[in-house]
Amino acid sequence: MIHYLLMFLGMLAPLLFGVVGFVLAVDPTSRRPGVGILIDLKTGASSNASGEARILLISVRNATPGSGAVETLYEAVANADAVGALAGYGGLAHLAAKRLFEEYPTATLDVLFMAAASGNTAAGTITFDDTTPVSVDQTVTVRIGGYSFTETWSVGETDVDVATKIVSRITALSKFLPVTAANGGGTLAAVTLTFKSKGKAGLDLRYSAALSEGTGGNVSTAAARLTGGTTEPDVTTCLTKMLGREWRLIVPTLSNADLAATAADKNMGLLMAHMKTNGTGIGALLQTVHVACTDSTTNAKALSAALDFEYASHHLARGAWSLPCEWAGAIVGAYARDTKADPNHPFIQQPLALARLVGTLDIATDGLLASEEEDLLAHGVSYIGRTAQGVPRFERPITTYYEDADGNADDRVLDVSKTFGMMSVGADLRTFMQRVGKGKKLAKTLPTGSTPIPPNIITEDSAKSLILGRLRSKHVADGVIRGDKLEEVVTDGSLIVQVDGTDETQLDVFLPLRIVPPLVKTSIVLVQA
Repeated sequence: MIHYLLMFLGMLAPLLFGVVGFVLAVDPTSRRPGVGILIDLKTGASSNASGEARILLISVRNATPGSGAVETLYEAVANADAVGALAGYGGLAHLAAKRLFEEYPTATLDVLFMAAASGNTAAGTITFDDTTPVSVDQTVTVRIGGYSFTETWSVGETDVDVATKIVSRITALSKFLPVTAANGGGTLAAVTLTFKSKGKAGLDLRYSAALSEGTGGNVSTAAARLTGGTTEPDVTTCLTKMLGREWRLIVPTLSNADLAATAADKNMGLLMAHMKTNGTGIGALLQTVHVACTDSTTNAKALSAALDFEYASHHLARGAWSLPCEWAGAIVGAYARDTKADPNHPFIQQPLALARLVGTLDIATDGLLASEEEDLLAHGVSYIGRTAQGVPRFERPITTYYEDADGNADDRVLDVSKTFGMMSVGADLRTFMQRVGKGKKLAKTLPTGSTPIPPNIITEDSAKSLILGRLRSKHVADGVIRGDKLEEVVTDGSLIVQVDGTDETQLDVFLPLRIVPPLVKTSIVLVQA
């Protein structure tokens, strides 16, 4: 079986030869058959294949769950309601899946549940007061996260009456809301909202209540967000269930607080370590992870600084009402949908028009200044903007990688389209080489004039021709890799295909590539002729 190494982007030719040789994705002493791959997006000087992407949703079940079990992998879950049936409706997993399937109804989604956080559940209250009775019918507008509804507080009804009506409405809307509601079985004027899962994720939920159009009565909320949630779930035991499985897109439903926690033993640190450990060699897993927060710019930058990872993206929707899990679900749905046909799809200023998302309701406070946008992009944070009609949109989706090992600003892997494009090429060549190499023997290139090579032998030259043919006919033709750069490395000899010097059963390929970049900005200068 041919072994195969894929490396990228301009390492200097003198380093490729000599005693040490060049870096390999397969240990020549390994005897296992297969195709090894290593994608290095950070080779070169520091500076500025299409197919269905399988998605993994990592989440928690509701306190009152559905039929799903913790740390059991559920494959090819058909739709958001099927996720709700497993996790419980209206919770983190269900809402993330709703937004994901809204963006991409035919997504291929697997689901894995972490054990619930061990701490307290977040809660809040909406309190009605009829000290001044309602004399003209009032419209009660309740907003819970990204969902709002109205109810009428009619003349003659008490504060307990209207509180009971609100509880009934929230119960009826259970599939849409991440809380349960109670008012002492219809005896209290205060409605208690309880988040559907334990932990700090409930602290991200905004809620409000207001009266309008009438006279009399009063309503107030205990705070702008739920309070009291403590601790986080732990992804550690789920990682063992992920071994040997590849998901191009991973979306964990983590809280703002969890994302702002930068230690290596926190959930994002653990996921990154898992991906790095399993990202090279025979059976390498080509995976990316994507999260979103509704937090401050400071906290958003803290996570990207801790990751500095080219296979992750982190999106800020500052002050948004929809939960972080909903933004992450919609983002991953759009990524999966558009990279299927166009692996390095640009996403620049592309609306998230299909998912039901609600951003900030206070642009004056939460809208980003131009200087803040520049600062976020310089620190590995993508941010969600909006169209003139208020539709949420990507501005410039980037990876969390933004500085090199010496702390210098580094744009080599800025746009997520570069990561997606390179991964699609790597995955395609992995499959291609497995197919063309099956049942073949391997030999060094024979001198000119030698006996004709039997058809069941692949030589260095024939392997090089096969690889170049695949790259030109598919990835150059599809606009994924730059054809001019490919021909350049062919001409200057930096594309290398050779039998390994230690293991004659291994074929080593060194392949510098350049992904076609997105059009991000245009400079136009007008002068008077």
